[in-house]
Amino acid sequence: MTEHMSYGDEELVLKSIRGDVQAFGDLYELHRDKVFAFSYTLTKSRDVAEEVVQEVFTRLWEKREQIKPDHSFAAYLRKITYHEVLAFFRKVQRNHALKERLYANMQALAHTSPDELIGKELSRLYREAVEQLPAQKKQVYLLSRDEGMSYDEIAGKMGLSKNTVRNHMTGAIRQVRHYVATHGDLACLVLAICLR
Repeated sequence: MTEHMSYGDEELVLKSIRGDVQAFGDLYELHRDKVFAFSYTLTKSRDVAEEVVQEVFTRLWEKREQIKPDHSFAAYLRKITYHEVLAFFRKVQRNHALKERLYANMQALAHTSPDELIGKELSRLYREAVEQLPAQKKQVYLLSRDEGMSYDEIAGKMGLSKNTVRNHMTGAIRQVRHYVATHGDLACLVLAICLR
């Protein structure tokens, strides 16, 4: 998290317009999941949604001087995302292989239960959250959760005090929960798609 992350969209947009790469990076961090979720709703493809995210933010950076900081950035972002998805569908019309891939993705979703989709999405978020942990904290967490080692065993294996292990675990659990909670809207999205 950078110093800019405490700013609202308007301040980050203003800084981005002036060419502040860090502020633009923070806008990306704050909004990429929403762009992905909206794209995924429309395309039913994780790969395509990821491509749309990259296209949207590349376009935003290139045309940042056209952004109106006194207007809703979220609404502007949604509009750009919608247009990028339309461009994708126009490309699909001209590309048979892409059309087949999109159809296969939609068929796979139609035959997967909502519980299974949510389970997969939460599992992915959990793995991402664990990967974000600092190295030592991550090792402690994995030894405890994946290998079932006690705090005493972990302390012995890693040459740490039991109290340090406990602190690492407490911090890791808090970090993982926070990550899943702040990125978990995608799991709800998957459910919404499946129940349509």
